[in-house]
Amino acid sequence: MQPQATDPKLWLVKCRPGRERAAAAAFLKNLGALGGNSLGIFSVVSRDSLKGFIYFEAHKANDVMAAVQKTRLNHMIFASPINRPIMVPIG
Repeated sequence: MQPQATDPKLWLVKCRPGRERAAAAAFLKNLGALGGNSLGIFSVVSRDSLKGFIYFEAHKANDVMAAVQKTRLNHMIFASPINRPIMVPIG
């Protein structure tokens, strides 16, 4: 099945190098405490082969930035107007 335009996108976000897995786990833990999917984030993934970045699944970059601000993980995940999330191209 091909991705649709209405499906959530993958966003690449900078994080503290060497702490990718910990940042993703901390984000998911804090996301659950804040009410889960109400912030517009569907999943968070880290890859050991990609240092300094984690992936977020969301509809908009602003959803990612707002969720990072609300989870108070600015010291680990760097999603801000200066370090905007980068949409991963489909295909």
